[in-house]
Amino acid sequence: MLIKCVMIELTNNCNLDCMYCYNSRGSVNSWNFSDLIKTCNSFKKMGINKFIFSGGEPFLYNNINQIIEWGIENNLIFSFISNGIHITVKTISLLSNSHFSIQISLDTINRSTYSLIRGEDKLESVLNTIEKVRKSNIPLSISITVNSITLKTLPETLKYCADNSFGNI
Repeated sequence: MLIKCVMIELTNNCNLDCMYCYNSRGSVNSWNFSDLIKTCNSFKKMGINKFIFSGGEPFLYNNINQIIEWGIENNLIFSFISNGIHITVKTISLLSNSHFSIQISLDTINRSTYSLIRGEDKLESVLNTIEKVRKSNIPLSISITVNSITLKTLPETLKYCADNSFGNI
């Protein structure tokens, strides 16, 4: 099978209002849990065992811990693309007992630039989550959306990533 991985948008619900995001804060669309399991099982039957979950914000999905538990029980590989704000202690605990990974969006470590891009100042919350995830030994990568605004603060953001040994950016 040539397809090795499937990306699924768990929900378009998001807690931020990023200036460049295609998701809006309008009506919320989220997967029905049983439909999601059926869909993932269909992919499993095709030999696909890796799933990337995105959103909106995937950790706002109502059944996030259940899908993580199901993935662990079925020996699947999950990766989550997140803004890093709503990853709970319980979710981190579940993820630390798996071979799942998280990619957190950190476009800048400059507070005013972060607020401008994301619609509100949640930078400290994201940095705290990054530290919690790192301490839990969950594989973590950082994504940086480079645009004309973040380009101005890119050197300090890359320095932060280098100083914290983020090899995957």
